[in-house]
Amino acid sequence: DMFFCTQSTHGEASPDTVRNYCRNCVVFLDWVDALEICLTAITIFQVAAFIRDRAPLGKSVPLRYMYSLKWFKANTGIDTHWDHPMVRGQTTPSREITIAEAPKAAKCPERDLIVLLEKCCCDKTQPLMIVLIAGLLCLLTHGSLRWSDAQRTKVLELGPDLITGKSMMPEARLHT
Repeated sequence: DMFFCTQSTHGEASPDTVRNYCRNCVVFLDWVDALEICLTAITIFQVAAFIRDRAPLGKSVPLRYMYSLKWFKANTGIDTHWDHPMVRGQTTPSREITIAEAPKAAKCPERDLIVLLEKCCCDKTQPLMIVLIAGLLCLLTHGSLRWSDAQRTKVLELGPDLITGKSMMPEARLHT
């Protein structure tokens, strides 16, 4: 059993809060003991892993454990690395992390490159693999623009100087 006072340098905590901190710290100490790690030699990565392991227990559970480790350090002087950015980062569920900016659109290829690819498709002296890759790049340049659309192409028709293809629009279930 752990006993600590309700007062610390960070202010006063209610007995229920201290009881919860103690319970969480016992879980932490049991986890450290199971891994046979010396408490004073625990690394930032190990503490971050412990906090991350609490995530399936509930949305706010990792944050509560981090505050328990903060309280533990304040009362024992043992560094629990609770204030390290890597540990603190594990307290935020990944679904709440802000979404990064949308990727920037790729620059349109130069006209000369497109002409070169088109000529390569018709050049009978080029190896078949080069012609196929050039053809795929032309398809992506002129048509679907996305690899997933190119993969879904269902109907291909060969004309005298062109290839046309149709693929399904996922939402509309129509050929485009």
